[in-house]
Amino acid sequence: VSGTTKDIPGVEVVHTVPSDQTHKLLITCTGYIVNPSSSNGDAMQGVLGLFQYSGSGISANSAGTKVTSSYITNVDGGDLVNLPVINTFQYVVSLNPGTYTFRLRYTIWSDNVIVNHVPSNYLGYDGDTEAMKSRMGVLVFTE
Repeated sequence: VSGTTKDIPGVEVVHTVPSDQTHKLLITCTGYIVNPSSSNGDAMQGVLGLFQYSGSGISANSAGTKVTSSYITNVDGGDLVNLPVINTFQYVVSLNPGTYTFRLRYTIWSDNVIVNHVPSNYLGYDGDTEAMKSRMGVLVFTE
């Protein structure tokens, strides 16, 4: 529903930096968003956001602090009902010793959307329930 922000289920990374090290993370986020109204000519817009939930400077009870975000939108898909919108962005962060939690969230600006859609009615689905799930990948570099 327009105006809501939610964590995307299953898209979380918890990373611990040992006391004698610093780490640099390259975080890659990919969101798959489906607009179930796309066949009606409606457009969808919103923001995929990378949020930090724990670590240096973050309260343990915090609702998260936005680290970075990326705008996502689509237009009418014509006859392609439930046309997915794919958005990928990257962020580099340097971390001191401690444990850090990062999550991917979605904020809906306009229309309704489905995140982590299972495309069971798609031709060629072939039982792949992971095909349109949002993901977060992390490369860790020690400094």
